[in-house]
Amino acid sequence: NSILSKSIYERGHYEQQLIEQIRNDLKSFDLILRRTHDQRNVFYLGDRKLFEKLSNEFMLQTDLFEIETTIDQTTRDYLT
Repeated sequence: NSILSKSIYERGHYEQQLIEQIRNDLKSFDLILRRTHDQRNVFYLGDRKLFEKLSNEFMLQTDLFEIETTIDQTTRDYLT
């Protein structure tokens, strides 16, 4: 057990609030934020429905993926 300094505690609290606000904004505007596969620290920010549509089309066209389970609304809510 170590005691955090006041400045570190305040920064952690601020960053926690910032992350929560970003999550809420992504959900309310139906956006998705994902790291790209091919590069480090490059992110994709876009419309969730369009991303899902393009992802599904890619998976069907490439035939490299096998769907094991369908994501229901409860799981989707948990993941977002």
